[in-house]
Amino acid sequence: MLISLVAGASALSTLFFPAGRSAVPDLVPDDDLTKANALLGSAANLSFALGPAAGATLFALIGARGALAFDTLTFLVSVLLLSRLPALPPSGEVKARAFLRESREGMLYVVRHRLVRGAILGLFLGVTFLALDGVALVFLARESLGSGEAGYGLLASAHGIGMILGPLLLLRRSVRATPVSIILLGLALEGMATLSTGLAPFLALAMFFRGAGGVGNGVENVAADTLLQKAVPRAMLGRVFGIYFGGVFLAEGLGYAVGGPLLELISPRAVFVVSGCGTLATVLLVWWLLSRSPD
Repeated sequence: MLISLVAGASALSTLFFPAGRSAVPDLVPDDDLTKANALLGSAANLSFALGPAAGATLFALIGARGALAFDTLTFLVSVLLLSRLPALPPSGEVKARAFLRESREGMLYVVRHRLVRGAILGLFLGVTFLALDGVALVFLARESLGSGEAGYGLLASAHGIGMILGPLLLLRRSVRATPVSIILLGLALEGMATLSTGLAPFLALAMFFRGAGGVGNGVENVAADTLLQKAVPRAMLGRVFGIYFGGVFLAEGLGYAVGGPLLELISPRAVFVVSGCGTLATVLLVWWLLSRSPD
């Protein structure tokens, strides 16, 4: 029963990001999309960073059921906050349509739109390669760097801090780069940082590179959201974001599935090198796909 409830909650949670990101263009002017996405990204990454620590503290104080009850209360507070948003205008004519037909139209739009297709395909490959290091990180900390579980926690925290700080850099008025340029820069920084983490001789240097990779990850996510919001018509935006985030979740699962057997064959450092090199190769592919798009 517990597994079924967790699976149901996870399935429902996948609706939140596409719905939320597709609503942003109705809430802020077009010129403020990057800033709005940067604030949303930093807030989400901050919650991901603080959530496990808060959960562990609550578990120690009030037990598992108490922690879950408190978690339920936070969702109710979120509902109250979101209910204060203004009513969102409908995107064109509102009519009931079949789910499969809606999904098919979304897929056809992505396939036909070169800019959107290139961005989603490139980011799918990038996330797949980057997910490889998620499997190898604990072994890199424990075996390659000799820092044990504490080192793993520090490496994971460094990446999380980078993901919080990265989007905030895009709030600077001096940032004038296009979403495509920021995606390429973010992916390149992630690839170089992952490769360098695998080659780092000691923990402190590996933490620095993990933090840099988190910065790249954070700015790339913001740029991808902004690119889709600007390139896709409002009537298609929810479906396109659904395909985009579905691809991200699928890529993470694929990366984890491949990362385990790969780790059996080669060392943790080598897995990071493969992950970094694959991500850098993805940068070239994304550049080729997006630079040739007239859309």
